[in-house]
Amino acid sequence: MKFLSLVIFLVVLLLGIVTNIGANTEFHRFKRDPKNPTECEKGCKSKYKHKEYYNCIVKECKYNPHRRM
Repeated sequence: MKFLSLVIFLVVLLLGIVTNIGANTEFHRFKRDPKNPTECEKGCKSKYKHKEYYNCIVKECKYNPHRRM
């Protein structure tokens, strides 16, 4: 009985870790728009929409989509 409880605990723990890593990846994937845009980012926003805007802030403004906010 103790062995079964230990196995179930380890499975739940591993699933929690995998879910947390996946959620963190999704959070950063969709967090593209910076909270406090610089002048460069505002310029990109006025010139481009959607994917082109994102490409502009990454290339021209050196925006790092993986930085911690």
